[in-house]
Amino acid sequence: MEQKGLELGKIYHAGNFIIKKFTRTLTKKQVLQLRDAMNIPRDIQKHLERNGMQFIKASTISGSGSVEWVFGMSFFKAIDEMPVNENGEFYGTALDNLTMILTCMFADTSVVGDMEYMAEKQKLMHKYFDRKANKGEMTDEEIKESEKAADEVLKNEEHKATLINMSKEVENGSNE
Repeated sequence: MEQKGLELGKIYHAGNFIIKKFTRTLTKKQVLQLRDAMNIPRDIQKHLERNGMQFIKASTISGSGSVEWVFGMSFFKAIDEMPVNENGEFYGTALDNLTMILTCMFADTSVVGDMEYMAEKQKLMHKYFDRKANKGEMTDEEIKESEKAADEVLKNEEHKATLINMSKEVENGSNE
């Protein structure tokens, strides 16, 4: 019998990755910031309790890298709704897709790449945003935010490349 949704605390496997759903209690300061952002009056906030939020964490088996998604994020939902078999494990195409996505995420965060790589990646991201916008799944504001984030990543990479080049020039003694 197939069930959906991950069990809290259970460890799942997808290729060279471990996936675990857990609850993290937010600090008093984090809860205050969230409630302020939601415009909840302070006198009402005093009567609310501090509860935890669910996260899903994917990490390499070796522990060399990990990423977490909080409840409410689309990837959290995608993983949490993956079917598991009678043994409580991912299986089939869903398992293959999750393994591939996590492997790509890990590779993408482990490889610095050069400017050409970053520029091409940004172009692909923009094409993806355009496709999503044409399907009515993203608003203009979401596209602008996503493009701004992509541009910021590219600028950071350009700045990093400049610093690396400058350090190489200094190292080689050619800072004229």
